[in-house]
Amino acid sequence: KAILNISPRLLAVRLIFLDARGKMVQFLVASAYAPPYSTNAAYAGKIGTFYNNMNTLMDEVTGDDVLIIGGDLNAHVGSNRPIRRRAVIQCPAIGDYGVQGTNAAGTKLRDYATSNDLRFATTFFEPPKTCWPTEIAKWKNTRFIRQGGMVLPHSFGMENVTNSTTF
Repeated sequence: KAILNISPRLLAVRLIFLDARGKMVQFLVASAYAPPYSTNAAYAGKIGTFYNNMNTLMDEVTGDDVLIIGGDLNAHVGSNRPIRRRAVIQCPAIGDYGVQGTNAAGTKLRDYATSNDLRFATTFFEPPKTCWPTEIAKWKNTRFIRQGGMVLPHSFGMENVTNSTTF
């Protein structure tokens, strides 16, 4: 399938290219928008549906696909860098350069990414000092700094990623 319209919050397209050597390279590029985190009862149903739809997407991934998921996943996934000398629970799905701190939605997303061998590519690369923290923190208010978008490739695709920035 070339277009996967899984839900209004999850769409994917399969793109096939020839690399410089003439070898076929197949990408499955998905756009995901998770429901905003809330403590009300309706959120549990919405986020459950979202993760069911993500499982549908993962079921569509073939061995030939290079999977890339981008979007606003409405979660604070944190980083593997300690905060003020406090120990951090290491997570293979994230790197050292994410915005500090997690929330319940971020913990769930980290667990999902780890169990599906996905990586938050934007957390593995230190942004240039001239743009810190604007490219990592897309907006802020008096209480939170939020990481803008996220890019999640499969871990086996990370060897080919040399930089990742979201806008």
